[in-house]
Amino acid sequence: NACTPGFIATDLTRSYASGRGKSPEELGMKSPREGANTPIFLLFGKTAGSGHYFGSDAKRSPLDRYREPGSPPYSGD
Repeated sequence: NACTPGFIATDLTRSYASGRGKSPEELGMKSPREGANTPIFLLFGKTAGSGHYFGSDAKRSPLDRYREPGSPPYSGD
């Protein structure tokens, strides 16, 4: 399985926010702690099968298009 941690506020991404005159929170960036949720879920949680991709909310997501965090999990094959 694979995952994305999401848009994380780090030293590499904070300049993106400041360059737009916004805070990381205003841009929807997550803290590093929040970004660790999905990898931890894949390590210790119960997943149905293998070869799946999980979004930043630890829900199954399609590989070919964006699934907004909080929307229903992808159920395709």
